[in-house]
Amino acid sequence: MDSPFKSVLKMAKLEVFLENLEHKQPLCNMLKSKVHHNVNAPGNLENIDPYALMFDELISHYNLVKNRDVLQLLQLCLYIQSGCRLSFPAIQGRSNFKRQIISTYVKNCGWDQKKVEKVDRMKDWNFRELSLLSRQMHSFLLNCYRSMSAKLPQGSQSLSK
Repeated sequence: MDSPFKSVLKMAKLEVFLENLEHKQPLCNMLKSKVHHNVNAPGNLENIDPYALMFDELISHYNLVKNRDVLQLLQLCLYIQSGCRLSFPAIQGRSNFKRQIISTYVKNCGWDQKKVEKVDRMKDWNFRELSLLSRQMHSFLLNCYRSMSAKLPQGSQSLSK
């Protein structure tokens, strides 16, 4: 509850992981392979980033299932969770690695400067905007839970004393 945007990303990752359990490698193996093959992170950076790798997998999955609303929600959650706030100047002495990766994602998402500024000023959103985002996140989390629960054998869903 302390980090609802991270919760959305984690639930999406869990859903994707469970759906691909039988025919896809865990992210740690994919990361290892990319490091061994000298693959760059988004934005042509020297090192591959595990968070970027996870997000690439989520984007790829939700693009395949053609769920544009969920894709946009995940993009928003990643951006907010990153804490980069690209419309504000970078803090001196901090690595720009994460900012460069997030900047590449923002560009790939098709966000313009106005959208970035609006998201960066989320604390100024009105009740209606915050309520809409909250409902979207709640709906996504419930749908993930229902989807994953439906795939579990019925006997494994019971609670013990």
